[in-house]
Amino acid sequence: MVNFLKNNWIFNSQISIFDQHKVKKVKTKLLLLILLLSFSQVGKSQTVAQDWTKDDCTGVTHNLFSELDSGNVIMLEFVMQCGTCIAAAADLNTIYNDYQISHPGKFKYYMIDYSNGFSCDTMMAWAHGINCTFFLDGGHEVAYYGGFGMPTIVILGGVNHSVFYNALGFNPTFDIQYIRDAIDLAFATSAIPEKEIFHSLSVFPNPSAEIVTINYSLKKSSDVTIDVLDVSGRMVLSIPLGENPAGENSFHLETSALSNGFYNLRFFSDDTSAELKLVISK
Repeated sequence: MVNFLKNNWIFNSQISIFDQHKVKKVKTKLLLLILLLSFSQVGKSQTVAQDWTKDDCTGVTHNLFSELDSGNVIMLEFVMQCGTCIAAAADLNTIYNDYQISHPGKFKYYMIDYSNGFSCDTMMAWAHGINCTFFLDGGHEVAYYGGFGMPTIVILGGVNHSVFYNALGFNPTFDIQYIRDAIDLAFATSAIPEKEIFHSLSVFPNPSAEIVTINYSLKKSSDVTIDVLDVSGRMVLSIPLGENPAGENSFHLETSALSNGFYNLRFFSDDTSAELKLVISK
C-alpha cells in the first residue's frame, strides 16, 4: 500500500499539466478506497457478547448467554462460500478437536452463515468434515462484531459474556496462536460450579492486578472457606469467611501479593466445593 501511494504521488507529479481539479478528485477517491479497505480488516472493539437465541441446522434451540453461563467457551465463525472461509474452518476444526480432549463438552464451535446465502443442506455439504454446529442468518451478529470480513472469528466465554477475540479475516501464521491464547484465557476466567450448594460464582475484574470482588450465591446458610491454589495445586492462601446467609454474598480479595499467573479459587461449604479460575496480571 505504501508503494502504491508513493507511485500514485509520482504519477500525479508527472501529470501536472492536467486539470488540478481532476487530480484532486482522483486522490479523494483513492483515500476513500484506502479507508474502505482498512475498515474491512478491523473489527469493532466489542467487550461483551451479543445475546441470541437460534435454532441450529438440526432444529436444536440454543441461547448464547445460557451456554456461556454454563461455563462453556464458544468459538463463532461467520462465513460465506469463499475459499478463505473453508481454509480457516479446517484450522479451527483442529483447534476444536484439541479442546475436546482438554475440555470435553465445554468448548463449542459454531459456524454461522452471515447472509442466508446457504441453506442448511448446502452449508453442511460445503463444510463436510468440519466438527461444528451449523446456523443460518448471522448478518446482525456480523455487523455487531465489526462488519464484512470473511471469515469473522469471535471467542466468547465467562459469566460476564466477555469477548476474548474478535477479528475479520484469518491469517494462520499468526491467528491460530492468538485464538488458542484467547480460548485459554476464556476458560481460565469462566466460573464452573461443581456442587449444588453454590448457586453461582463470579470474580471481577479477571484478570486482576490488586483486588478482586468475588460474588457467590448460596442455596442455604452455611460456613464458607476460600482457598487460593497455584497451578501446581499448592495452597497459597486460605480464607475462612465463617457462616454466610443464603442468597447473594460477596468478598473482596487482595491479590497484590500474588505473582502473575493462573490460580484456582476453591470454595468449601459444608461437605461441598466449587472452583473458580483467577488470572493475575500486573
